[in-house]
Amino acid sequence: MSSHTETRSTERQLYPRPPLPITKANPRIKELNPAHLPPIKYQQINTNGIMTIVARIKIPTDKGQTFLLRRLDTGAFSLTTMFRAAFSGANAENQLSGTWISPDIAQSLAKGYGISPRLVDALAKAEVNPTLFPSSRNEFAERQPQGCYLVG
Repeated sequence: MSSHTETRSTERQLYPRPPLPITKANPRIKELNPAHLPPIKYQQINTNGIMTIVARIKIPTDKGQTFLLRRLDTGAFSLTTMFRAAFSGANAENQLSGTWISPDIAQSLAKGYGISPRLVDALAKAEVNPTLFPSSRNEFAERQPQGCYLVG
């Protein structure tokens, strides 16, 4: 066994993952039809003083709505918004604010969270037309990760 695997195993024993708040699950998330997903919209946000563009999909909740978010500069998904979409009745103590995860991890968590993998796939494939955000076009293009392309 590698030392990395041993370390992760030890960490799991010392810091067991808390159970998901299943009783606080979003009852409306199952209303989404994977064949007819809500439209993906784009938004420029300020993250720690840096402007970035996110792709978002609106998710209905028992309290109104929330969004699944993916940063287009890094490709990372917001774990916080995935959790809010899946467990809309959970309190703020249960949320990991500001946590971003890879698309692979997002896809892995989606099933356990009751989120359609098609939602994650749709966000993972989202591409923004840079004319929507002309002031950030050059900066965005310079920070563009491999596998995420500007559509012009």
